[in-house]
Amino acid sequence: MTDQPPGTTTTSPAAQRDRACRRWDGDDYCGATDDVRLYINGHRCPRHTPAAIAGKPEATGQYCAPGRHYCVATGTPCPSWTGPEDEEAVDPGAQTETVLALFDAPEPTPPAPQESDTVRRTRRQAEMLAAGIHPLSALLSVQLRLHPEAAPHDDRTAPGRRCGTCQSRYLNHRNFPKCRLRATSSEASDCRAWWPACVDHQPAPASDREGAP
Repeated sequence: MTDQPPGTTTTSPAAQRDRACRRWDGDDYCGATDDVRLYINGHRCPRHTPAAIAGKPEATGQYCAPGRHYCVATGTPCPSWTGPEDEEAVDPGAQTETVLALFDAPEPTPPAPQESDTVRRTRRQAEMLAAGIHPLSALLSVQLRLHPEAAPHDDRTAPGRRCGTCQSRYLNHRNFPKCRLRATSSEASDCRAWWPACVDHQPAPASDREGAP
């Protein structure tokens, strides 16, 4: 038996009262009025509910969704619960604690800002000077040692030999300080006047010294 085919207009007097079962029996509506309930497909009597037609037990409002037996934690299992071997039982309290724990979690530590090329180069140059190595060694295949009379790397005002007093230091056409012995067009080869001098330091006359830092 199926619902009324499209285009069929037969109705029963009971169905017209909006409380009769409107299951189409092939020739007419069922028309039963006892214990009729409204379903998504219309009013149905107990004999023609969707569950009865499908041969399944009636829903009582106590059934859990598949795999989510919240009923067990309440102490009143729903009719579909068959025991521990059934689908996993869910504790609503435990789920609530899990959700709250997510909100209570500490804020993630933001990643440290990455150094720019200039900052990274300056830090590496300071490390090389502290180790007794001239910063322009980064451009060479060998280490360029500091001059025995070089000024201290951690005091820019102390006496001693510095790149700024060397005859090899000059300003190029773009006004960048370079070393004639180790010049490139890269910023990495800029030669700072305060740097402690390397072993190749040759004092320049005061009148010939470049003023760039």
